Amino acid sequence: MRVLLIVDLLFIVIHILIAKFNNFNPDSLLLDAKGFGYPECFQYLKYLVIMGIVAYLFFLKKWYFYKLMFLLFAGFLVDDFFQLHYLASSVLSNLFYSYSEYNYVALGVGQLIYSLIIILFFLSLALLFYRLTSNQEKAEFLNIFMLLCFFLFFGLGVDLLHMFFKEHGSASLLLTIIEEGGEMFTLSTLVWYFYSSVVKYKVYQFSIPKANRVNKQ
Repeated sequence: MRVLLIVDLLFIVIHILIAKFNNFNPDSLLLDAKGFGYPECFQYLKYLVIMGIVAYLFFLKKWYFYKLMFLLFAGFLVDDFFQLHYLASSVLSNLFYSYSEYNYVALGVGQLIYSLIIILFFLSLALLFYRLTSNQEKAEFLNIFMLLCFFLFFGLGVDLLHMFFKEHGSASLLLTIIEEGGEMFTLSTLVWYFYSSVVKYKVYQFSIPKANRVNKQ
């Protein structure tokens, strides 16, 4: 986890330095770099790692809510990779604004609608799977749910606020750092959490035979 957080912090520091000394000239190290910037690719890698760990956890524990987690992070990856949230925001904003009125406020309205749809869908699935999980699963489910709420707060909530301040230089810079940095840190925490779940399960499984041998003696 320390390595992930240090890399995240380095990207944030580099972003600030580019903003200060390079006037946001095109750079693949910017947090909001166009195309395939290094910070964005690092996020993609985290998604893939989480999907791999979650698939392995399902193989180990046979807990079905890991299937939901796999599909959820696959959805995050596809959305980020193809920028579907901006496309959806653009389409939705066109329903309420004419082309002549099209601006960041219009996109913000579209983003608000999109965010509400995603949040309601996410909460509905979370409630359904929570009711279907066993008591043993509920504690882990709640921990993951809280981390996902933080991730969505930065990825949807702060991103929505950022839409309305795109044309305000210093405010936009601050919101970019909060939005992208918050996403990076929470996603790194999720990688660590899922990985620690594998480690704990392996340790637990290894300790059972040992305890049985002691009891027999």
